[in-house]
Amino acid sequence: MKAIFQISTSNQLRFVNRTSYYNTPETFDTRLFNHLTFQDRDYVPYSQKIQNDDDCWFDFKTSYTDFNLYLVNKSDSSKTTLAYSVAGNETTLTDGTILIYYRCNVDVTALDGCYYIECECVTATLPYQIIWSEEFNVKEEHENTLIIKWGGNSSINDGMNWASVPYEIDRYQQIRIEARIIEGIYNSQKETYEDSDIELTTLNSDPLSIHTLDIKLIPFYLHEKINIALGHDEFYVNNVLYNIDEDIELTVFKEQLLRTGNIQLRVVDYENYNNYTELTGDLPVFADAYFLINATDNMLINATDKMKLNN
Repeated sequence: MKAIFQISTSNQLRFVNRTSYYNTPETFDTRLFNHLTFQDRDYVPYSQKIQNDDDCWFDFKTSYTDFNLYLVNKSDSSKTTLAYSVAGNETTLTDGTILIYYRCNVDVTALDGCYYIECECVTATLPYQIIWSEEFNVKEEHENTLIIKWGGNSSINDGMNWASVPYEIDRYQQIRIEARIIEGIYNSQKETYEDSDIELTTLNSDPLSIHTLDIKLIPFYLHEKINIALGHDEFYVNNVLYNIDEDIELTVFKEQLLRTGNIQLRVVDYENYNNYTELTGDLPVFADAYFLINATDNMLINATDKMKLNN
């Protein structure tokens, strides 16, 4: 049986195998991640931003039958055991190795401070492994941030199980970054016809709304995360559905391992009146209504169905 503990990069948290770091880092990317998040403070450290009302979860596949998941408090290294559950069908490899698909929900509603996830693999017949997530900073509100959500993998092989029904999404992954949406640019895709009198006639026109995602500073692995998120079926910024048809290019600060810049996003379903948005909210509240009989007597007409008479 092969030793496998796989966490997709389509999850909101980035994970790295810390076991290999204590020996020789396996890849250049792993070294960068460790330097930025855990070891080398010559770089500007970064912790992903999560608010108490944000959704936090991750999926993984593993051949390990014995493992532990912990939420580690960075301030005192205390650990809280995390629960997990089977979230999808088993996968059997050609050599007979069975991978079980799990989901772990991280309740952040009562957290305050910096944390990370530790995955400890302890199956007796497989090599001992320690896998850590990136650090994340939880508090009630992170000012000047917006939230990016994504889901669905009909167009990308991402190792995730977005819903029990194919091509549907029952839950989104998300990250919160310091950024803003600016500069609405309005354009159109048009098909035209020029007749013999050189008169131009519009055959078809689709209006476009293009917005700029202005990013302050993010680490390279969140740049990677946004790029991967844009490959999914649905990509939202502050609950507006966007897409992109060009490459992402950000300015790199090599001495900090951080990046900044702009991404041009196109609004999906802009001016599409075949899709209907269902409105939500509270039911209206009406004041008591009375039927006036005379100056002193009235009839109450409301949900209590009472009629007032002279005493």
